[in-house]
Amino acid sequence: MIGIITPLGEGRRSGPWLNAVVTYTAGGVISSCVVGLCVWAIGGVLRGHLPSSVLWHAFAVLATLLALRDLGVIAFSLPERKCQAPHGWLREYGLRSALFMWGLYIGFGVSSFMAFSGLYGVIAALLIIREPVGAMATMLCYWLGRVLSVWVMPRVIQSWPIGIVIARSVTKQGLFRVMSGASLVWCAFVGLVMGG
Repeated sequence: MIGIITPLGEGRRSGPWLNAVVTYTAGGVISSCVVGLCVWAIGGVLRGHLPSSVLWHAFAVLATLLALRDLGVIAFSLPERKCQAPHGWLREYGLRSALFMWGLYIGFGVSSFMAFSGLYGVIAALLIIREPVGAMATMLCYWLGRVLSVWVMPRVIQSWPIGIVIARSVTKQGLFRVMSGASLVWCAFVGLVMGG
């Protein structure tokens, strides 16, 4: 989405860029909240049959496994669709509608390819969270974290040497992989604390 939305602002925040990024973000806000609520509802079965401490300890184990996967210590496949959001929507529906639909599609989280494991940790947490608003807010925060790059890209482009440094550090040093693994380690710690 960065490649489609950022050029609208010609490297700065402008009216067309703001319209595009808000439309894209709004689509994801809706779908991420729906996913949070649906996964929370499914989790009602688990929450009704297992003690909270067992659920949080299971979450800690899963988060640890996902962290080890993202850090390259162990390897296993995740259940995911190996596809991206359909670019044909741009021709068929126009820019504004396509951006909203892409936001909806990607905001679901599980509808497209995911390089890292963080989403699965979030989904596991949604199964445990007791309040529906908390589950919706958790998935919404995950979406906002994903869409943040679209919001900040005009700033990165304005200071292009910094943009190049960021791109190189992420791709060559695996910085994002390490950050994902570290956040999952933190989630495992939280799971242990919550489990008592």
